[in-house]
Amino acid sequence: MSFSMGRDLNWDFFNYHGYAAFDVFGARLDRDFFPAGYQAYLYRLAFLPFSLMDGAGWHSLAIGSVLAALHSLNVALLYAIVRHFVRDVPLPWIVAVVVTALGAASLPFLGQVGSTFIDPLATPFVLAALWLLLRDGDRASVMAGAWAGSLGGFAVALKLTNVPFALGLVAAAAVLPGARFAWRRGVAAAAGAALGFALPYAPWGWKLWTLHGSPVFPLFNNLFRSPDFAPYPIELHRFVPQSLEQLLTLPFAMLQHSSYVYVEQVAPDLRPALLVVLGGALLAGRAWRTARPLPDTRAFAGRVPLAPVVVFFVVSTAAWVATSTNGRYAVPLLLLSGPLLYTLAARLMGERRAAMMCLVLLVLQAVQITDTGNPRWAPRDWAPRWLSVEVPPALTRQPRLYVSVSSSSEAYLAAHVHPDSVFVNPVGLLSISNDGPGWGRFVQLREQFDARTTVVFPLPADMPPVKREQRLLRLVHAVDRLGLGFEPSRCEALQVGQAAAVIPYLWRGPAGKPGAQQGRVLYACDAWRLAAPSPAQAAARAHATRLMDAVERKCPEIFSPNGVQVEGADDAWTRLYGKYDLYVSVNLKRGDMVYVQERQSTDVVIGRLATWEADLERFRCRLPHDGARDLSTLDGDR
Repeated sequence: MSFSMGRDLNWDFFNYHGYAAFDVFGARLDRDFFPAGYQAYLYRLAFLPFSLMDGAGWHSLAIGSVLAALHSLNVALLYAIVRHFVRDVPLPWIVAVVVTALGAASLPFLGQVGSTFIDPLATPFVLAALWLLLRDGDRASVMAGAWAGSLGGFAVALKLTNVPFALGLVAAAAVLPGARFAWRRGVAAAAGAALGFALPYAPWGWKLWTLHGSPVFPLFNNLFRSPDFAPYPIELHRFVPQSLEQLLTLPFAMLQHSSYVYVEQVAPDLRPALLVVLGGALLAGRAWRTARPLPDTRAFAGRVPLAPVVVFFVVSTAAWVATSTNGRYAVPLLLLSGPLLYTLAARLMGERRAAMMCLVLLVLQAVQITDTGNPRWAPRDWAPRWLSVEVPPALTRQPRLYVSVSSSSEAYLAAHVHPDSVFVNPVGLLSISNDGPGWGRFVQLREQFDARTTVVFPLPADMPPVKREQRLLRLVHAVDRLGLGFEPSRCEALQVGQAAAVIPYLWRGPAGKPGAQQGRVLYACDAWRLAAPSPAQAAARAHATRLMDAVERKCPEIFSPNGVQVEGADDAWTRLYGKYDLYVSVNLKRGDMVYVQERQSTDVVIGRLATWEADLERFRCRLPHDGARDLSTLDGDR
């Protein structure tokens, strides 16, 4: 499967996966400053397998194959869980295979198999913990709860997005049959989770504490108040339902062939909606039988208690929806949908019909997956190296300060230049504000590497020369606020991802087309320190900032986090509100202020600059296009 989907050179790899794999143990934490956005400070142990293989020079296909084998532990553990529910049915292994395949038939999960995403490396610990709780059923001991909790805590250490599943494991341990130990198992699971997280994470957290005053820097900085980051929490709610209607219809929205429903890609899924339907039918049936007792003639031989799995699923789902609703972070939930569908159906219609239903669903889900296409974010042919970079010798001779000025940090470059170089990403998804938290550290680095500074940024490989020259000139003006300047003629184009002797991947686009295969072009420009930033640029930025601040004051929940840095140059200025991937732009030449979310087709006008105060009075606080990111945004605002 991984071989057919190809090598995944996704945006996250260019932004932080490559950098994290290069510096797994944080040797550069005291040197670089926001080199890869906030992700540069996340615990990196899960990148160790990729780091070891890539550092040893393995072929990308070998790396992808080993990663796929590790990710397949999820499927093996899911099979072990399913066997508990089908152990007393005829031909249990056949039923278990079908139900397990149904659980694994998820585009967000399959797309990560054999890639550098670490979610499927962390979640086997969650599934192992759940299997441990189910293994002994009502005989599960307090120690079983503690071990399950510790596995869940370790998964959280590997990636913080696993917090919902640690909460689910604690709740599942507390509802296992056997009243004598129920509350003790829950307490033991909670203590085990805390210990399982703290032991591996403590050295990393201590480093962050000593360097920045927060063990989870820069997360939750509204609580820890590190001086190196703004005092607000980093929230990513691009998929989180914004109304009760969106919440209740989410399982049915996941049926759609639309992007940005619960994951960035198109990933239709039949199973959540059917889970809701079967769960509702089961509850209604129980209520009916309670009111009018009738003999129950359905056959269900499974003796494994369903309550722990249901409680784990419900609690984890609630926490997942509240924190991200991102399908990439929901691997355990997506996998467990298979056995939950089977067990709910078995209680409604008997085991044989439930198994047949799962087989039919598996076929339908496979058709959906095939029709949708390759689930990789950015599939490429298998090359001798996972990522090749052609670096000019001048960049390897002496340490330099690399200043990234794009939303993708391109910090993987650290593995290919002088090892004592320093990286910073002051213009990106989390820009460093002028005279704000962290600005002093950037200025210190800029002065330390005076005359040894390189500005880096990617541009599309197929960008026409005229547009490329215009873009370079705008970037010259954009770095003015950093006190830096560069001459476009002194920029060098670094070829990234170009490779010969590739092994083609099999899962091509429509009609067998290979899809995007162009390499990445990274520009490295010698920069110098300006005597003083341009007063004209500063005045235009200040004017745009005042306008955007007024919009923030009216709708602080939508335009969040508040007060982030305004980027741009000349007559076009933009502020990115990361909570909802929301861009507000002021165009002084056109005379308007607009806003739009990522992947929306048309901007929505907030107001004209000549009448902005009156326009702002009439402005309704809502997301553009009501948050939709599908083809409907082609027709203008709803």
